[in-house]
Amino acid sequence: MAPPARRSWPPGPCGSASRGKGPMHFILPKAGIEAWDPPGEAAHHPEGQTACIAETEREMAGRVDRTVLDSHINDAPFCDTALAQLDARVAAGVVIPGKVTA
Repeated sequence: MAPPARRSWPPGPCGSASRGKGPMHFILPKAGIEAWDPPGEAAHHPEGQTACIAETEREMAGRVDRTVLDSHINDAPFCDTALAQLDARVAAGVVIPGKVTA
């Protein structure tokens, strides 16, 4: 998607995140959030992705704690970061640990 369309996305989730009542940490994958964002895919548009990231950073600045990754949402670094955030919240007692059932 071209920059104007990509800039229209961040205000929604960024606004919701900043209005949250509990601890918040936003993980921003700079390589995209859609399956068609990577190079070679139908909607790959580097300028559009750059615009989306810039708008998300602008919307989040000073409002929500965040981590910016040079990976796609479906890549291991994103998953590892999300799990680390969850583990930290479980350890701090913010999230109640789940129970494994058979």
